[in-house]
Amino acid sequence: MDYLQVHDLQKKLVHLRKLGRIGNVIIFVEHFPVFTTGRKSDPDNYKGVQVVSTERGGDVTYHGPGQVVAYFIFDTRVNGRRDVGHLLSSIEKATLDAIGSQGFHCYTGSEPGFWVTGRKVGSFGMALDDFVSYHGISINYSEEVLQGFSRIFACGMDPGVMGAVPIDAKRFKTDLKENLSGTFGPFREVGVEILIHLIENHDSIPASHMRS
Repeated sequence: MDYLQVHDLQKKLVHLRKLGRIGNVIIFVEHFPVFTTGRKSDPDNYKGVQVVSTERGGDVTYHGPGQVVAYFIFDTRVNGRRDVGHLLSSIEKATLDAIGSQGFHCYTGSEPGFWVTGRKVGSFGMALDDFVSYHGISINYSEEVLQGFSRIFACGMDPGVMGAVPIDAKRFKTDLKENLSGTFGPFREVGVEILIHLIENHDSIPASHMRS
């Protein structure tokens, strides 16, 4: 799906989540090629490249074929208090475990993102609207995506640092969903068409949902 189309969908879901009309939502998507920037972007890192400015944290990055993206529209409150750290650590652990379950040692370090054998294979950038999160993570599962990263200094790093981990993307999405279910409750899979229909008709989604 087009990046701006999904960004608009996120904003509408955030609004419904704040009203309590839907549960937590994970959107899994693969984008058409696009470069996006976060709140700490440095124009020197994407010279000659057209970008979409966003609210997420971080610098410039690339989305495109060969990369699975997960967006998290979640209520960050725990016992009535906003606890963003709890959500971030839960997503991080769920991602590491999902990649690890396919036989790859994935880790985090001093530099942001997800790493395998010294290469950055994934990014992590979130935004917050009051107590509801949006944006999320991206994982490079095919070297096809590296062509896009070769045009920028993602998060200020040399393009040669970027890599891909050859996981099964479908299994990764299932495992990530299951890993998060243990903390946030079960998710039910629905198509994006259903989400759009519910939004346009002002209906409610009674439980947490997942788009795969």
